[in-house]
Amino acid sequence: MPHPDLVTTGTAGEVIDLGSISVRPLVAKGVTGGAYSAMELVLQPGAGSGTHRHHGESETFFVREGEVSFLLDGEPFTAGPGACVSIPRGLRHSFRNAGPAPAAAVIVVAPGGLEGYFRELRTVLDAFADDPELGDRVQALNVKYKLEFEQ
Repeated sequence: MPHPDLVTTGTAGEVIDLGSISVRPLVAKGVTGGAYSAMELVLQPGAGSGTHRHHGESETFFVREGEVSFLLDGEPFTAGPGACVSIPRGLRHSFRNAGPAPAAAVIVVAPGGLEGYFRELRTVLDAFADDPELGDRVQALNVKYKLEFEQ
């Protein structure tokens, strides 16, 4: 059997629970020399991300289950199972589960490392949930990971 970092099976591994969104890292940037990383994203109905852009990486979504609505540079569309959606670095976009059941996608980011953002976000949300400066702390994390969210 190959080294455990090289093979992810079934439900093995860490799950980062963000409430209506969960993230399961599949391939860490350390395994790829930083070239890319991959994660499984599960979105509950209506869940997703507001309009944003990545200044540090490109993303590719492989929709496995459900329907995911995307807005790519102002153009809306819905992708179902088997769809592959490439989002170049810097492109303004959003996504959300458009269906009545959970949706799942595998996301590959290049270069790797975005899984760290989700880990740190969970830590900030846990540690500072009642802090009036929570928004500032999340914004500092966005800056660290070169993410720009629209207001």
